[in-house]
Amino acid sequence: MSKMKIFIVNDSKVLTALMRAIVETEPGYQIVGTASDGRHAVDQMKYIQPDLILMDIHMPRMNGVEAVRAIIHQYPKTRILITSATINRNMKLIFDALKYGAIDYIKSPSLSAQPGTHIDQKTLRKAGKKLLNKIKTVTNVKLEKSGLMLKQETITPRYCVKKNLQKNIKSIPFGNMPVLGIGCSTGGPSTVALLLSSMVKPLPGPVLICQHIDPGFDDSFANWLASETKFNVSVPKNQCQLLPNHIYVAKAGKNMLLSGQRICFEQPSSSQIYTPNIDKMFISIASNNGKNACSIVLTGMGDDGAKGAKAIMDNGGTVFIQNEDTAIVESMPNRARALTDIMIGYSPEVLGKKQ
Repeated sequence: MSKMKIFIVNDSKVLTALMRAIVETEPGYQIVGTASDGRHAVDQMKYIQPDLILMDIHMPRMNGVEAVRAIIHQYPKTRILITSATINRNMKLIFDALKYGAIDYIKSPSLSAQPGTHIDQKTLRKAGKKLLNKIKTVTNVKLEKSGLMLKQETITPRYCVKKNLQKNIKSIPFGNMPVLGIGCSTGGPSTVALLLSSMVKPLPGPVLICQHIDPGFDDSFANWLASETKFNVSVPKNQCQLLPNHIYVAKAGKNMLLSGQRICFEQPSSSQIYTPNIDKMFISIASNNGKNACSIVLTGMGDDGAKGAKAIMDNGGTVFIQNEDTAIVESMPNRARALTDIMIGYSPEVLGKKQ
């Protein structure tokens, strides 16, 4: 079995050496080249043809965002993982890189050691555990899925929507205002931006977005979505009242739930795998809004959102699931499709126009 070819693009010699050492602890990975700036990386692509690029953001001559855009334009079947030592200060640039075709992002690994100190493989793997796990995740992405927002084409639905026909609809605690819940994980930021940009303003009800995201990045994600889509997007406060034509992004590290006409937050249990949790958000929307609830399951790893989508169906609501052709990672859409028995095949653009 051939090894995965990895290309490191970073202007820090220390970080380049550390990432090389970490990656080479994995027998199935091979470093095929390094570059200290984006322009050099673009020029090297025709010679090394890597399976995955670990791309820094701030570099001389050409930064990571410009490099991602150029590489995806010339080599659209390229996996790119953004690695940055200063994630918090670079979130807008990182989300722009995702828009242009990067798959995901991660903070660069760090390791405290004196110069000349021998570092064994166990220490390297511990320092690089998150990086190695993220590499494993992005390798599940089909090559043709990169560059989602560069393409901008509308994909014709392959299947018709199978709407829930259950007649025994549970009671709706409040109003007739429709509520849309969107769940996503890996590949979510660019996909959500594309979907929201296709929606017709003003929206008849609120939109709740649950994106698996690490603490500290939720506000940046909301601000970036607002700038990309021109919607009113925010991370709500606890007990925030829902308003139509507003988009609410789940707070990192908490579960965002609907209670009456207000948003509330729940501390996740120690056994919870995915946080913020899409299933919990969808289930709360289902119990509050019944037939006026709608959910969309988008790209992502794992099965979060499948049970919640089923709950929305069982309460008389409507469920949409992103199609395989456009889902950067298919696991979440496929699990939701299997549990709900919905054969649905819409791109983010088409889904946006259906709301």
